Amino acid sequence: MLYFCYSGDEHSRQRSILFSKWCRDEVSADIEHLRKTTIINNEVLYGGILLLKSNPLRDLLVNAISNFIEEIVNSK
Repeated sequence: MLYFCYSGDEHSRQRSILFSKWCRDEVSADIEHLRKTTIINNEVLYGGILLLKSNPLRDLLVNAISNFIEEIVNSK
């Protein structure tokens, strides 16, 4: 699962922190939570990925998502 925290109300950082806490406390140990923070149009965008640790495509997915976000940032 790929997610981004809504940034239009200046509470996205807090939402990201709460989501991370929820993941630590409630999500199965079989699921990995990778946080991703980037700057787009001078605005911090908080997000992340939830992946099954045993997913054989884990590295491919992480790289594809990271490259996609990097392309968006560099397309200004």
